Amino acid sequence: MIGNLVITGAVFVIYFFGIFMKRMDVLTDYINEMGQCVVEIAEGNLNVRIPIIQSNELGMLAAHINQMTQDLNQFIEKEHEWDQQKYNLITNLSHDLKTPLMSVTGFLEIIHQRRYESEEALQHYSYIAFEKAKQLKEAIDKLFELSKLNNSQITLNKETINMQELVEQVLMGFIPELESKQLSYEVKIMAKNTVIYADPILMVRMLENLIAIKYGVGAKYVQIYMEEIGNKRLLIHVINDGRPIDKVSQEKIFDRFYQAEKNMDVSEGNGVGLAIVKTIVELHHGEIMVESNQEKTDFIISLLYT
Repeated sequence: MIGNLVITGAVFVIYFFGIFMKRMDVLTDYINEMGQCVVEIAEGNLNVRIPIIQSNELGMLAAHINQMTQDLNQFIEKEHEWDQQKYNLITNLSHDLKTPLMSVTGFLEIIHQRRYESEEALQHYSYIAFEKAKQLKEAIDKLFELSKLNNSQITLNKETINMQELVEQVLMGFIPELESKQLSYEVKIMAKNTVIYADPILMVRMLENLIAIKYGVGAKYVQIYMEEIGNKRLLIHVINDGRPIDKVSQEKIFDRFYQAEKNMDVSEGNGVGLAIVKTIVELHHGEIMVESNQEKTDFIISLLYT
């Protein structure tokens, strides 16, 4: 009897030991697989993912490693985008500064060497040099403005603003230019409340840049339209019927120094204006997007009332 109990006990011990060893083998294989994946990640393969086949601590560890790898991959992709933006910055900045500077120096050289034929020609060359110098100053001013807005220590001087009144005042300053381009204009207010709490100077700059940029190729009208969403947000639409902006450009148009040359009049901007608009909107915890089709292009700004 005792002998049978000993034998039965020994069988159970061997059986459970076998199960334990099998589970250990599975665990060891999984740890080895995790180790191989980590080695591949360390060697630069950020597309590797550890299979999560257990819900214990090892499974949690695998999930954390996978998340870390994904975050690192996204960071590297973002860094590549930053590098491309830096390249675009240098390329476009060189063009935006070099072109008017060459014009200024060229016409000043003509004047200095007295190679003009008449007093009228002298006045003409002087006028062109002056206009190009203003264009150069404007490009440099916008660069400084963008740099200042991106300073994390910038202080907003917020106060209560009636955006309807502000839009009408800003638009009035553009009337001579709009009429010279034979563009009709309209302000349409559908929002019951157009009062927000914001920095008035920055709101003016936001509207000025948007309205100026809106002189799209072939546009016949500019419309500013305001509506509200649930008494929480004010939507400001700046619309025109110029040539549509393609999908690729819509995704990148708010990037610094991006120019949708096929869709917008390049003489109207140097790729900084919309970046300034986006920065101002985000400083006010708002959002901006663009929708464009064959009928119209609509820049939409969403701002909180408070």
